[in-house]
Amino acid sequence: MEHKSGLNKWAKLITYIFFPGNMGMLGLLSMQVSLAEIIWGMFFLVIAPLILLFFLLRNGKIGELNIHKPKQRVLPLLCTLAFALVFYVLAHSQFVQIFALAYAATVLVGLVCNILDFKISIHGMGVGAFLALVVVLHISSILLALALVLLVAVYWARLQLKAHSHFQLICGVLVGFLLTFVFYFYGV
Repeated sequence: MEHKSGLNKWAKLITYIFFPGNMGMLGLLSMQVSLAEIIWGMFFLVIAPLILLFFLLRNGKIGELNIHKPKQRVLPLLCTLAFALVFYVLAHSQFVQIFALAYAATVLVGLVCNILDFKISIHGMGVGAFLALVVVLHISSILLALALVLLVAVYWARLQLKAHSHFQLICGVLVGFLLTFVFYFYGV
């Protein structure tokens, strides 16, 4: 039992560190964008969503930070979509605007899935999007290896915590990967 508890601690740590906003920040940092875009990204992808989650938790709108009920995920995802669109407006370069649109599209799919009562893995979407960004931009083999390690770690952590089924995780990874790949490959 102690072994299982230790694994759950590692799984929670991985889940909290590599939540989708942080995966987005890893993507921005790997693209070597301007300092202003990194600051805006940090605010709209990481800080604002975290403040929102703690606000919703404190006010009883969600039961826990790892929101298990699809219907409770709708409001945070709707706000995250708004944050991504504001980030798009504030982005200086077309390159980062494409990033923001891909991020927004991914969140929108997550939102629709949860409205339809399908709990797609948002963590999977984040790590899938990061992997696609590394692949389509040919950033570096080291970053590709890191993206693959993160994919395996996040996948394992979400399964270990029984937060998702294999199907939900695979759907999340595929949606994040495909949307980001298409947005960058076609320069939407």
